[in-house]
Amino acid sequence: MPVSIVILNYNSETFLERCLKSIRQCCTRRVPEIVVVDNGSMQVRTMRRICAQFGVDRVVENTTNIGVAAARNQGVRRSGGDLICTLDVDTIVTAGALDELARVAHDP
Repeated sequence: MPVSIVILNYNSETFLERCLKSIRQCCTRRVPEIVVVDNGSMQVRTMRRICAQFGVDRVVENTTNIGVAAARNQGVRRSGGDLICTLDVDTIVTAGALDELARVAHDP
């Protein structure tokens, strides 16, 4: 079951880097699709560099902040996984978390 992770970013590049690093460190067996939605941040170049460094699959760039719900929905629409996990940018994903999510979603 392919998993997509949608991360919403707004002027939180330090947190974004930590979040993406945690995903890459814990997800060696099940590599998720990652979609980052930038909601009008001031440091767009930094955000792009971080996304490239961690191999983000899709980046959505909003020129203005369109709100949390609308931005998350953009990411969900652009994701391709059967299972979609939305994360706040300050989330640290721990080992086994996505595997457990997929297991529970498949066999509740």
